Amino acid sequence: MSPKHKFAFFVEDLSKIENSIKDKELVKRISLVLRLKTEDEIVLFDRKISLDCEIISISKDKIEIKINKKLKIESIKPEINIFIGLLKKESFEEILYSCLELGATSITPLITEKIHKNWWSNKFKERFDKILISAAEQSKNFFIPELNEPVKFSEASHTERALASRSIINILLDVNGQSLLSTLNQIKDTNSLNLIIGPEGDFSDSEKEIMKKNNFIFCKLTPTVLRSVQALNVGLGSFRALFN
Repeated sequence: MSPKHKFAFFVEDLSKIENSIKDKELVKRISLVLRLKTEDEIVLFDRKISLDCEIISISKDKIEIKINKKLKIESIKPEINIFIGLLKKESFEEILYSCLELGATSITPLITEKIHKNWWSNKFKERFDKILISAAEQSKNFFIPELNEPVKFSEASHTERALASRSIINILLDVNGQSLLSTLNQIKDTNSLNLIIGPEGDFSDSEKEIMKKNNFIFCKLTPTVLRSVQALNVGLGSFRALFN
């Protein structure tokens, strides 16, 4: 008999949870929407720890729980940092969900020569955070990657903490690169890598020339040309599978 599905729920600060859940929306979601019962197991998590819990009792105002296990949340190793040309907002939201599902460590949008429009605004941060949390609840990967504000490619490529670091392998997903298998064999012992994906219009020739001069690995995922969202899914998924 397969184990029963265990739902996961984000709580902003688990230090306020002792042995009961009192948040009205969360109580409603658990008891009325999902119709969970006593003895059902759930996971509660914030940005630091996760708690494996058992439901002891359910009332209108609160849910009593027993905490069975407490775990520190850590990023999946090795670190994979995503640098991606700023896509249209709808596509970027798809990227966020996939990045969390597939265990990205950080996400940095790039302002490149061929992006359609720089629509970025801090007013979207709350929505983006909700997307990441939703993906965490679904995937059971509770590490929420750092979402950085966009940086100009010209700046990122000369910043030691970003793409110019000599201690981190940089991989550009490019239709004219070497095979995925060759790349996987080349980086299988690494502790950290940067995965770079172009915007809808691709990187410019001058931007690619900068990456060549900085010894980026150009990696071809498939014989076909992929959209940026698909390239992220195939690329990040492949590298995660290698280290699984």
